[in-house]
Amino acid sequence: MWSCLTEYDEDAERKFLKNEGRKEGIAEGLEKGLKKGRKMEAERMDKLVSELLKANRVDDLKKATSDSEFKNKLFREFNL
Repeated sequence: MWSCLTEYDEDAERKFLKNEGRKEGIAEGLEKGLKKGRKMEAERMDKLVSELLKANRVDDLKKATSDSEFKNKLFREFNL
């Protein structure tokens, strides 16, 4: 019967696990950041919609849904 024995390197294992934990932590942090960013952008858009409706600018609201440059212009106009 053939067997393969290798020497266990505790330091290498510790470094490997630390690196894997770091990768998981970074991925988790990125996911949390993306969720927060999406929420902030949704709130920003809600404010823009509200401002445009208050100003009875429905045509601008419609245009903003398909023209990102125009939408960004409106964000600047309303300081959002």
